[in-house]
Amino acid sequence: MREHRHYDSDFKREAVRLVVEEGRTFRGVASSLGISASSLKNWIRQHRQEGNKAHCNPIAASIDSGVRIRELEKELERTRRERDILKKAMAIFTKEPDTFSRRMGS
Repeated sequence: MREHRHYDSDFKREAVRLVVEEGRTFRGVASSLGISASSLKNWIRQHRQEGNKAHCNPIAASIDSGVRIRELEKELERTRRERDILKKAMAIFTKEPDTFSRRMGS
């Protein structure tokens, strides 16, 4: 009897990507990764079905978009804070040296 192997989702996703995005043959990919061609065919079929569900399900698509928007908003806020800090630092370092030294008590 043949032992049934389990592959993690990252491995499956990468195998499918080689076929779908890079245009390699599923038999060639299966052979190079040491997996059966039928397993890879099943993963590709599942990938395509999941892709169609995402396009047909506007709620799932909007949830994904909402999550991405929140991530981008957080990144934008962080970037704005960093910009403001750099502006303040530039204002301090670009002042005339006499004014700065008088303030420091020299």
